[in-house]
Amino acid sequence: MSHNNEECDIETLKKMNSLGMAWRVSVSVISALSWLSFFILWLAFYAGGYNAYENIAIIILSVMCFVALNVVIWVPFGMKFAGEESKHKTTGADVVSIIAGVAWLVFLVVWLLQYAGDYDIYQNIAVFIVSVLVFGGVSGAAHAVSSVRGARGA
Repeated sequence: MSHNNEECDIETLKKMNSLGMAWRVSVSVISALSWLSFFILWLAFYAGGYNAYENIAIIILSVMCFVALNVVIWVPFGMKFAGEESKHKTTGADVVSIIAGVAWLVFLVVWLLQYAGDYDIYQNIAVFIVSVLVFGGVSGAAHAVSSVRGARGA
């Protein structure tokens, strides 16, 4: 089955429904509305007691929780739906990139909550840029090594 809209027939829709698409959509909508409610309540009642960096960290952390919930819900569906058609195999480089991305987000939240208030905006921007470069370097290096190994094996 290709991924063209023309081939999204009744059988495909039945397969999607049998894999639990309805409850996943419902949970996704509820989680989005819950996150939006949290965001509004946070800004209205709690944000004033924290500095800007701490508020940014709390918002990033809440988005991470929202995304994690939806990843847990939708990835199994995607894997089941893809079935044998999946051409992409997860490589070590993919795993390194995922771990590096999560580690970067955790670093960013910890930095904003614990340390950012002790530095001015320019120093915090510098830390952010360096952290992005480190994350990009780690991910890029992992994929470069994977590409070199793939080229040698071919």
